[in-house]
Amino acid sequence: MRKLRRSVAAVLMLLFLAGATSIPAFAIEPNVYDSKDEAAAAETKVLEESGSRPGTYPVTVSYHEDGKTISAVAYVTVEGKYTVIVEPIAIDAQAIHLRVDEVSVMTNEAWIERADAHAWNMQTLAELPIVSVDASLVKAVPGHYSVTFATVEGVSTTVPVLVSQVGASGENTLYGANNEALGSGFGWFESFGFTVLKVFILTMLLLPLVLLFFQFFLSSKLMKELEGITDRGGK
Repeated sequence: MRKLRRSVAAVLMLLFLAGATSIPAFAIEPNVYDSKDEAAAAETKVLEESGSRPGTYPVTVSYHEDGKTISAVAYVTVEGKYTVIVEPIAIDAQAIHLRVDEVSVMTNEAWIERADAHAWNMQTLAELPIVSVDASLVKAVPGHYSVTFATVEGVSTTVPVLVSQVGASGENTLYGANNEALGSGFGWFESFGFTVLKVFILTMLLLPLVLLFFQFFLSSKLMKELEGITDRGGK
């Protein structure tokens, strides 16, 4: 009787292991590109689609070269609509919407904050200062104007300024915020799609574990039932 129990247990264990090995593994492997330039372009697109702030980012890329697969760190630059690059210096700012009563109280710091103006060195990734703000063309009268931000080496960018009697529902205090100067966008849709993708990947990773647990539960239950049958048969 004991030999029968051991045999049944061995068969169930083999079935369990066979089922476990048959479940596919959903491992996420890095993309391998045909060249370093192609890899950098693809990673730049990923950053742009995820809504990353304009800037230079270090990313790890994998690509084929001379019959080998190479992994290396590449520096990729996300550009905005008003990004200006004079290598190795880059500067970026966003369009601004102001109310008429805000124009007279705007300081250089306020202009920089509202436009999210910033500059950086594309080689060292160091942030560079905004050394001057020229808002002399902006008047406290409804209309379209411009403001210019400059960093070191005279590198500058000019962005539009919309002045109106009534403020926009979402003023440009943070990069990517909606306002009338920029117009409506689809950032919310891209964010939703990215969230759905993350949920899908997480589900694919957890599914094999759930199936393994379920199979183990059924195997244990079947083993107990067989033991009960053999016990009654022995009596």
